[in-house]
Amino acid sequence: MSVEAFVKLFLLVFPLMFSPGPTNFLCAASGSRHGVARSVPMILGMDLMVFLPAFVVGLGVTGFLVNYPGLLTMAQLVGALVVLYIAFEMARGSALSAPTATDASPMGFWGGMLVQGLNVKGLTLLLIIYAQFQLADKGLVANALIIAIALTVLSLVSHFVWTLGAMWLAWRFSSPQAMRIQGFVYAFMLALVAVWMMASALTGAGS
Repeated sequence: MSVEAFVKLFLLVFPLMFSPGPTNFLCAASGSRHGVARSVPMILGMDLMVFLPAFVVGLGVTGFLVNYPGLLTMAQLVGALVVLYIAFEMARGSALSAPTATDASPMGFWGGMLVQGLNVKGLTLLLIIYAQFQLADKGLVANALIIAIALTVLSLVSHFVWTLGAMWLAWRFSSPQAMRIQGFVYAFMLALVAVWMMASALTGAGS
């Protein structure tokens, strides 16, 4: 992929990929509580589930979505419930004690895959990207592979930026009270995202 093509792709996806959302909030929460190093497996799991759907969608394997739209609605609702559960556990942990880097295990690789995989709004983003962005000099497989890799790189950068930023905030404001407040804030933001995911799924199902 040329530099010009990558810049165009970056400008297309930056507002969506770097904006607040369930995976970015989870990266922030993990960075605040566990630091960057212990958050890496979760981030890798998330971004594997960026690469695989991006590659599959790029190959045009999306016909079943038209025939079974209820599957997307169900996956969206399950994903919202998972995010809501994580928010609840985070808030409960913050209420019991101030979070520290060692008071709980990070989500891990498989948890990251689950959350990203159930974030089916990402499929809509992928369809928009492939509708607007094609490499004319590449075949179908090469085009899908290159764009999937580029999206994964951008997603990795986004996730690490959110994780590093939250880790810095946790270091800068490291008193027990400040850590407890941060835990509640991340839990509240995740709960709002979960409610939004449910509303979007139910609205889409009823339209």
